[in-house]
Amino acid sequence: MNIISVIIPVYNAFDFIKNTINSVLKQSYKNYEIIVVDDGSIDNTKDVLRPFIKRKEIRYFYIKNSGVSSATNFGIKKSTGRYIAFLDHDDLFMPDKLKEVMEIFKYNNCDVVYHDAIRYDIDKNKRKFFKSPSIKTYTPFESILINVNIIISSSCVVVRKSCLYKVGLFDTNFKSKASVQDFDMWLKLAKAGYKFYHLKKYLTQYNFSRKRSASILKENRRIFINDLETVFKRYSKYLCKSRYIEAKANYFKSISNLLLDENKKESLLFFLKSLRYRFNFKFFSIYLMRFVKRLVSK
Repeated sequence: MNIISVIIPVYNAFDFIKNTINSVLKQSYKNYEIIVVDDGSIDNTKDVLRPFIKRKEIRYFYIKNSGVSSATNFGIKKSTGRYIAFLDHDDLFMPDKLKEVMEIFKYNNCDVVYHDAIRYDIDKNKRKFFKSPSIKTYTPFESILINVNIIISSSCVVVRKSCLYKVGLFDTNFKSKASVQDFDMWLKLAKAGYKFYHLKKYLTQYNFSRKRSASILKENRRIFINDLETVFKRYSKYLCKSRYIEAKANYFKSISNLLLDENKKESLLFFLKSLRYRFNFKFFSIYLMRFVKRLVSK
């Protein structure tokens, strides 16, 4: 039996997926399987994957397009490993990623391991090192909710498969193309009491395109906000009053930041809502500077 199942949901990713799969095949840790779930791609993704399939380096499944949550759940159900490593179709694992993570599971009593990442800006051809916020406890439910997630990307997470089944896998009801379903999953796991471990190493390259993100947000802005509100309402009832106020302020702050390039008026409204709940001088100063900069450059 493979110890780790690497789940890669794919949709129209012919220009990325080869490098993504090769980053797993180059792992120093070898006891894994790669499961690629093609979520109804209509480009030539299958052609790129054919050599991997022929060499039996991956297990390939094609399903009707139903969204990343459904594709990921399908992959989990087909997996044979005890641990699940998530990998987006345009991200890369560093060569020792799986080895480092399995060392943590071996010597620590934890259920979820997440780590830091290198963010590669595709548009500017630049790399930046991103650290996940540190937490003092193994069960960071409040940290995840109050900070509107502390995990950079699902590609930075490895989790015991049994935990995923016990909390019900990924919610397939979210309609946005953003990572709300991941946010919801980390909260489910934390709320259930599963122990998280922050591995302070850069073990994934998270590929990022501001143009692509802006396009996705523009198409799904209202859907994304509604989905995020659903998650907040689902879990905020478990917070005490003071922590709820802090979470609400950060929730509005996050939406304000997301909307700044797309809809300045709506962004400003969420900014003001955030300040009503909790005044943060640093956020106030940075936001105003960014807001003015956008107006001047328009």
